[in-house]
Amino acid sequence: MEAFIRGYMIQYTGRFISEDPVLSKRMSADVMEQIKRNETAVEMKDWRPRAEVTALWEAIVDASEPSNQEAAYQSLVRCGERMGSYATGTFLKLLLRVLTPKMFANKFPDFYKRDHRGGEGVVEEISPKRVVLCARGVKGYDHFGPITVGWCAVPLMAMGLKGIKMACTPWSLADPGPDEVRLIATWD
Repeated sequence: MEAFIRGYMIQYTGRFISEDPVLSKRMSADVMEQIKRNETAVEMKDWRPRAEVTALWEAIVDASEPSNQEAAYQSLVRCGERMGSYATGTFLKLLLRVLTPKMFANKFPDFYKRDHRGGEGVVEEISPKRVVLCARGVKGYDHFGPITVGWCAVPLMAMGLKGIKMACTPWSLADPGPDEVRLIATWD
């Protein structure tokens, strides 16, 4: 069964690429044309094949400079942060000020279900200064880990947490889409 994501993920990834002065210049003409087509062909709430967004994330990896794993990871995290920022309207920003990390983490499975068909979001651990979330059954969802690291950092920062550190495991350029990805957040 093919996995699907919401169209906004494609739209926001394209917007990130287009607005980034370095990545946009390093993208192929084909990728930039696809982003332009997606602006009118993809609706935010549409269910789209997951491969459409992972192709854009792979283009980000290919355009990252220097051409190594750390640069690719940082570019993907920046994309996730921008996607989270684009999705956070005024009302949500106000709501995030009253949410706790525990409340946010407990909603992760719902967020995952709202935006993904295929796999599942699970809460593994909630501690006073640490949250571990897991996406299971996501084999082939290349670069989901670093993108979600960036996306999850946005609400945690909006909550006013200090010293936030985010990581995902496992993820590598050699295996960008493992079956299970853990997202680990810690803060002061």
